[in-house]
Amino acid sequence: MRRMTMKLRSFLFSGKYYARLIGFGFMTVCIPIVLASFLAYSMLSRNLEEQVKQANLQTMLQIQARIDAELNTVVKATRGLVFDSSIQKYFYKTDLNDYTEMMDVQKKLSALERSIEHSTRIGLFLPSQKIELTTTVGYERIDDPAGKYSYVGTNNPDSPMRWIPNGQEGSGSFTFVQSLPAISNTPQAYLTVDLNKRALADIMNTGGLGESGRMMVMSESGVVVSLIERSKDGQSRESDATWKKNILNASEQTGFYKDSSRNTLSIFTKSSVNGWTTVLDFPLTELNGQRANVGRLTVIVCLGALALGMLLLYINSRKLYAPIRKLLGQEQTAGDTHSTKIDEWTWIRNNWDQLKLQVGALREQSSRNAPLLRDVFFMNMVYGQYAHEPLDRLTELCNLHGVSAHAKWKVFVVEAENHEMYDKFRKEDRQLILLAISSICQDIANQHNIKAYFINGVEAAQVIVVLQMSPEWSDKQLSAVSYQVCESVRMSIDTYLKFNASVGIGNTYNHIQNVRLSCMEAKEALKYRIVKGGNRTIGIQDLRPDRDALRYPFELEATIMRELQNGDRVRTMEAFALFAQTVTSRDYPASQVYQAFHMLYVSFFHKLKELSDEGVHQLSETDAFERISASRTVVEIETWFRDVIFPILFPRFEEAIDGKGKHLVERAKKYMIEAVNLDHTLQSVASYVDLSPSYFSRMFQKYTGQSFTSYVSELKIERAKELLVHTNEPIAAIAEKINYTERSFRRVFKNLTGHSPATYREQGQNPR
Repeated sequence: MRRMTMKLRSFLFSGKYYARLIGFGFMTVCIPIVLASFLAYSMLSRNLEEQVKQANLQTMLQIQARIDAELNTVVKATRGLVFDSSIQKYFYKTDLNDYTEMMDVQKKLSALERSIEHSTRIGLFLPSQKIELTTTVGYERIDDPAGKYSYVGTNNPDSPMRWIPNGQEGSGSFTFVQSLPAISNTPQAYLTVDLNKRALADIMNTGGLGESGRMMVMSESGVVVSLIERSKDGQSRESDATWKKNILNASEQTGFYKDSSRNTLSIFTKSSVNGWTTVLDFPLTELNGQRANVGRLTVIVCLGALALGMLLLYINSRKLYAPIRKLLGQEQTAGDTHSTKIDEWTWIRNNWDQLKLQVGALREQSSRNAPLLRDVFFMNMVYGQYAHEPLDRLTELCNLHGVSAHAKWKVFVVEAENHEMYDKFRKEDRQLILLAISSICQDIANQHNIKAYFINGVEAAQVIVVLQMSPEWSDKQLSAVSYQVCESVRMSIDTYLKFNASVGIGNTYNHIQNVRLSCMEAKEALKYRIVKGGNRTIGIQDLRPDRDALRYPFELEATIMRELQNGDRVRTMEAFALFAQTVTSRDYPASQVYQAFHMLYVSFFHKLKELSDEGVHQLSETDAFERISASRTVVEIETWFRDVIFPILFPRFEEAIDGKGKHLVERAKKYMIEAVNLDHTLQSVASYVDLSPSYFSRMFQKYTGQSFTSYVSELKIERAKELLVHTNEPIAAIAEKINYTERSFRRVFKNLTGHSPATYREQGQNPR
C-alpha cells in the first residue's frame, strides 16, 4: 500500500511538468510544420506558375525563331531579283512595250514564286508607268496606284523592305514589299510577294496550346495577321484595343501581360525581322487546378506530419522524463512518505551550473591550445621535423592532436601569381592574401566534407593545404574530388580576390608520414607552369616521367642575332616569340626551359660586349639569372625580355648599323646604276646589302635625301635620256631596257622631265 501511494504521488508530482513538456513540445512541433507547409505551398505555387510561364516563353521563342526564319527566307529569296541588272534596266525604260523583255521579267517572277514555298503571288509594280506584272494576272494597268497600294510614295530610305498585313484581318495572305532600286531614296518600282497566312498558322500549331488558349501574330499597327484559337468562351481578344495597346507598346522583346479583368495571361515575343508580335493568350484557370492539387497534397502531408510528430513527441517525452524521475527518486528518503515536493528544475540547474563551469574551463583551455599545437604539428610534418620518427610515435602524436594517422592524405599548394599588379594589394599585404586564400580553401573543403589544415609557405605567396580524407574513398574518387576542390579554389580566388593563382597537387598516401612527400610533389608540379602557363591546376600525375630532353634552338638564336644586327625590331621580336614557343612546345623539364633562357641571355651579353661597354653595364644591372629563375610562367619571362632586355639591345645594335649605313647606301646606289635595266625593289636591294627593307629605307632617305622609289625612277629616266638622244631605238625598246612598260615609261618620263620621250629626243638630237 505504501509503495502504491509513493508511485501515485510520483505520478501526480510529475503530471504538471509532463503536461508542460507535452504542451511546449506540441508548439515546437506544430507551429514549424504549419509554417513550413504554408511556405512550401507558396513556393511550390510560385515555382509552378513560373515554370509554366518559362516553358511557354521558351515555346514562344522557338515559334518566333521559326517565323523569323520563314520571313528571312522570303527576304533572301528576293535578293537575286532585287540586284538583277535586267530588272533594273527594265523599270528605268520609258517604253515597256517590248514583249520579249516583258516575258523575261515574267519568267523571273515565276521562278521566284516557285522558290518561295508559301507564296501566292509575285508582283513587280512600276508606279511611273502605272502598270504591274504579276504571276497571277500577268500585265495589268493600275489607274490609281496610291489608292490601291498604300506603300506607294512612303518609302523609308533606311528600310526599303516592308511587311504589310493586307488590311483585313480575315484576308488569307500578307505581303512583303521591296522598293527598287534597294539603295535609292526614290523608288522606281516595287517588288511584292504575297504569302499565305497558313504558313504562320502551321508554325504556331506546333506550339502545343493545350485545351484552351489562342495564339496570334499581330502587325505593329495591331492588325491580326494570323490566328489559331482553341478557346470556346466567345471572347474576342483580337478586338480588345486596351490589350493590344499594352502588348504592342511594351519595350521588351519578350514579356508577360496579366489581364486581371479576364483572368488571362499573355506571353509575347517580337520579331527581329519586321517587328510583328507573336502572342500566346491562355486563361489562368489552367493554373488553378494544378494549384489545388498542390494545396491538397500539402494539407495531407501537413496532417500526416502533425500526427507523426505528436506520436513521436509523446514517446520521446516519456523517455526524456524517465531519468529525471529516477534521479528525484534517489534524492527522496525512502521512509519519508510526507516529504515535500522537490523543485527538480532548481536541483538540476544547480548541478548543471557546476558541471558547466568545469566543462567550460576545460574547453577554454583546450580551445586555446589545440589549434596552435595542431598547426605546429602539421608545419613540422611538412618541413620534415618528423621525417625519422617511428610510425608508433607519429600515431601517438596524431591521437594527441585529434588527427587520424591512417586516413588518406593529399597535399596541394596554392600560389598567388599576379596580385602585385593591382593597386589594392601592397607588398606588405602578403599575410592578408594568405589568410584570404586559406579562408577560401576552408570554405570549399567544408562544402566537400573534407578536413583541411593550412600552413603558410615561406616562399612567394603560397598556402600549403593538407587534406585528410576518408580511407574508404577509392583512388579514382579521391583524384576527382581533390581536382574539383583545387579548381574551385583557383576560380574562387579569381572571382573574389581578382588575381590569378595556380595550384599544384601531390599524390595521395595512406599514412600521415608521407605528407611531406606529397607537399614536395605539389611544389614540383607548380614548376611545370613554365611550360603550360599560369592560372591553372597541375597535378604531379600530369608530369610524364619520360619527358623529352630540350634541344637548344641554336638556329632561332642565330635568327634573333641576325635581325638585331639588321636593325629590324619587328622580326627580332617575332623570332624571340618563336624561340619562347619552341622551348615550351612540349613537356620539357622546367629546369631545361629556364636554362634555355639563361643561354639566350648569355648570348646577348657576349654579342653586346663587342659593341658597347655601357650596354654591357646596363645588362649586368638587370639581375637576369635571378629574374628568369624567379619567373613562374613563360609569359613573365617574355614580358621581362620585351620590357627590359630588348630596350637595351635595340639602340646599341642600331648605333652600330648607323656607322656603316652610308657605305651600304653608296654600295646599293652603285649596284642599281650598274644594273639599271633590272626591276629594283626595296626588298631586293635591301637583301643585296643584307639589311631589312624598313631599316634600309630609313637609311636611304637619311643619306640621299630622297625616297628609294623616287631615286630608282630618276636613275632609270636618266638612262632613258641617254638612249633617246644617242640612239634611234624605238621608245618601246628603250622602255623595255629600263624594265618599264611603254605606257608607264611615258607617264613617268613626262612627270619627271616635263616633256614626252618623243619631244625630248627631238630637242636633244636637233638643238637650236
